[in-house]
Amino acid sequence: MARLIAFFISLAAALFAAPSAHAQDKGGEFFAGKTIRILVGYAPGGTADADPRAPGRPSGLIFSGPGNGFETYARLLARHLGRFIPGSPKIVVQNMPGVGGLRAASYLAGEAAPDGLTLALLNPANATAPLLAPASAAFDARRLGWIGSMNREVGTCAFWTAGIDRVEDLRKRQVLIGGTGPQAQATIEALVLQALLGFDFRLILGYPSLADIRQPAERREVDGFCGYLVSAMNETARTDLAEGKFRILMQTGLEPHPLLPPDIPNIFDIAPNEEARQVMKVVFGPWAFGKPLAAPPGVPAERLAVLREALKATLADPSFLGEAARGGLEINPVAPEAIEALLAEIYALPAAAIARTRDIIQKGPD
Repeated sequence: MARLIAFFISLAAALFAAPSAHAQDKGGEFFAGKTIRILVGYAPGGTADADPRAPGRPSGLIFSGPGNGFETYARLLARHLGRFIPGSPKIVVQNMPGVGGLRAASYLAGEAAPDGLTLALLNPANATAPLLAPASAAFDARRLGWIGSMNREVGTCAFWTAGIDRVEDLRKRQVLIGGTGPQAQATIEALVLQALLGFDFRLILGYPSLADIRQPAERREVDGFCGYLVSAMNETARTDLAEGKFRILMQTGLEPHPLLPPDIPNIFDIAPNEEARQVMKVVFGPWAFGKPLAAPPGVPAERLAVLREALKATLADPSFLGEAARGGLEINPVAPEAIEALLAEIYALPAAAIARTRDIIQKGPD
């Protein structure tokens, strides 16, 4: 009898304890006294060549110096996000360089504990790496806990050489395109544009970063480069663009950027066929969530919801927005549901489009 009474007492205790623990986790108290780390897939002071903005010294049209856009955004976020998470956890940024950000993405997808304490500000191109290089990216980006994005990005190709004034000019003559490495994102973008739109590109690689191509372009060593994000343009760049000192002949976003002149064509509008648009979506589509924050697969739904609400509140906070504006950082939030929907669309593209994309990349520069 004593054992039976003890059993019912322990059962009652468990039943009452479970909702309490659930309510605590749901309310976000789990994060009290904890430290959340935000991974960045680049070394401190390293560069992400598809995002040439860096918070060092201004160098004409784009910024050069230590740092990169992903690290800059992550450190800005780390200074504010904790205020909007119940329990006010400490937020730290941890650099995990390797393979163009893919090391951090792979760690997040396959090794990080699913407790909500490890997040990553990912290069969006890493989200499609499993489709294009499954041996190097053995994960499914759709399974990540997407929290939202700080900005949607629109890329461009910029040209300084006289006589390259319209898209048609890129087919009439050989155009020297500066780049960093053969597998760099900006190089891949140039290769895809060349293959799909019939441009006569010759890639000149070996520059340390995209920022280092501007002055050679002004000296006519190369004609220009691709992968130039609109968010990387400072006021001087926008003035020079308006004055015709350089030209942007196309934009590569899923949607046009409001700061660009409306007569600059979008590549999706000039694609020759549907398969070309599908290939473009694989390569350029992820930049629609250009500065995304993600958690590992399997984070409890209550904690993921807390993190999503915290990011949403942060990106609308006047103090955060003021610091972003002072630093010249563009903020244009993307909801996690929009990221999930776009990834589902990309992962569902026909196998022929994925294979064509892979073939273009694997062929590389001539």
